[in-house]
Amino acid sequence: VDGDSNSERFALLTMPWTTNEAERAEAENACVHVHGLEVDGHVLGVKEVTTLYVGNVSPDTTEEDVRNLFEQHGTVTGCIIPSDHQKNGEGAAENTTSRGR
Repeated sequence: VDGDSNSERFALLTMPWTTNEAERAEAENACVHVHGLEVDGHVLGVKEVTTLYVGNVSPDTTEEDVRNLFEQHGTVTGCIIPSDHQKNGEGAAENTTSRGR
């Protein structure tokens, strides 16, 4: 973050999670090599974000319930249960790992 008034802008890039070591290495390589590059006068900061899909969530389950469950296993940086979760029972929990020091 460079302190510019536009430093709040960000982009999310999704690369598939995989157990294939070669494909996983490609994603890690991208994080390391893009972190710190300058684009249009702004130095990019790259963080690898892991988003977990959590299905079959009860309509009675709160974001705090899901967050508390996952925090037993690591740092949780975000948790979202869409407002229409009562219909589809879906939620997401995220944790981050900084890449490209």
